Order: sequence, then C-alpha cells, then structure tokens
Amino acid sequence: IDDRVAAGGVIGNDITQISCSYAADESYCSCRYCYKVYNEEKSYAGILVRFVNKIDDALRKDYPDITVVTNAYSKVRKPPEVTSLNDGIVLLYCWNGCTNHNIDSGECGSGRVNDGGVIMGSNKTEKEYFLGWASKCKNIYIWYYPTNIYYLLCPQPNFFKLYDDFRWFKEQGVKGFYVVGTSGSSFEDLDAYLISEMMWNADMTREEYELKAKEYLKYCYGYGWI
Repeated sequence: IDDRVAAGGVIGNDITQISCSYAADESYCSCRYCYKVYNEEKSYAGILVRFVNKIDDALRKDYPDITVVTNAYSKVRKPPEVTSLNDGIVLLYCWNGCTNHNIDSGECGSGRVNDGGVIMGSNKTEKEYFLGWASKCKNIYIWYYPTNIYYLLCPQPNFFKLYDDFRWFKEQGVKGFYVVGTSGSSFEDLDAYLISEMMWNADMTREEYELKAKEYLKYCYGYGWI
C-alpha cells in the first residue's frame, strides 16, 4: 500500500479495498495452533477470522479508510462459533446451496457432506450458515451463482427463484453482490438482466419483475418474443 500511495495512488479513489482471503485449493494449516483454534471454533472459518481481524487491526493504524474484504467459501462457509469479524470488514459469502428452490422455501433436501464436514447443495443448511455469519459480521456481500453448476444443460432452472432470493437477501441486509455464471446459453443473459434490475430495486413487485423479463425478450427478439 505504501508503494502504491508513493506512486500516486489515492486512498478512497483507486485504493479502496484489500482482499485477505484464502486460496480455493482446500489446503489448510495443520499446525498445533490452528488445530486448537479449529477445535474452539468448530470451523475452519475460525482460523480465517482471527487472522483477518489481525490484518484489519494493523491496517487501521495507518490506513483507516481502506476496507478489508474476506470470503467464506466451501468449508469456510460454516461460521465460527466464538469469534466475530471486526465491524469494518466485509465478508463475501459464497452461496453453495440449491439452484432449484428458493432460499427461504424450506424445500431442499439434506445436500451432501464434503470432506470438511460442511454440507453442500442444500438451501436449508446454506441459510443456517449465512444467518450464523450475519450474527458475526456487519457487512455481508453475496457471491451468487445464478447458473445451475451441477446440471449445466438444464435450461433456465432458476428464473422464478431469482425474485424471491434477492428479496430475501435484501431483508437480511446484504449490501453487495458478485454474480458468477450469467453468460452463455439457456437465457443466462436474461438472468443477468433481471439480477441487475433486482440489485437496483429489490422492492419491485412480482408483476413488475415479470414485466422486466417480457421487456428483455421483446427488445431481444422483436415481434417474435411472444
């Protein structure tokens, strides 16, 4: 950061955040200290949270206007039981639930357990993980997968759930999104358009949401959209 400022970078302009996350290779430290932390927190997230808090504490001394961003992905989606993130840190929660059911519908099955004991593919469990994080972090963004990663050939499996999902996220106080998988075939471009509209105005009615879809199809396909 010192080097970037010395080269002409401006805090709050082109220097606003630093990422303090882990590699997605599922490799975690197995030293005695980290193992002790894991047992106390009952999650790999506890190790990450304590580390990121230290980075944030150090940064506040010289650069209080820079935001530290970290993420919760795969095994780290299970929240720590003891330690909370510092108030200024942003958590990017990577939603790995189900693309067929609404988040708040309660319709998902039990999902599958990965080798870290964390459940994948179930919105029931994903909701519990998320709410656990919400109690330990004041600033949450969502890493949202609108595409059906497990069944890529399924045409538009989640058109009807997007509206309910983004309404639910708004009710939970989510402050930002990073959306993955909105290009290609099977109307992912329509997904991207509707998601951008919901991010702009999550208070629209379901009727307005459906009109947005018709608007997109009309201007994309002309008179043949009906």
